[in-house]
Amino acid sequence: MTYMALFSSLFEYTSDAVCLIGLEDGILLDVNRSFLRHVELARAEAIGRRVNALGIWLQAEDRRAVELELRDRGRIEGYRTRMLSQKSKELDVSVSAVLAEWRGQR
Repeated sequence: MTYMALFSSLFEYTSDAVCLIGLEDGILLDVNRSFLRHVELARAEAIGRRVNALGIWLQAEDRRAVELELRDRGRIEGYRTRMLSQKSKELDVSVSAVLAEWRGQR
């Protein structure tokens, strides 16, 4: 198994919901199976869409707080909030994120 294949497997099969989002445009670049299961979407319904369009943030203020922390500090860990699945099921989540460059995007 190559190093890239190893990380691809870790990304796809971890039990944590993981997504890569463009900071400037809010577009989902990639998501893993756990993310799709929690928000109740198919991969094709998520990739390429703006996170805001999914309606998964229960409180817009929380989304803004996470974004501001990322812009200011470059990372956020353990931000407690509630999100919504596509079937309006409320989810208690802990958001951790790091600002990184991928394919020329932040």
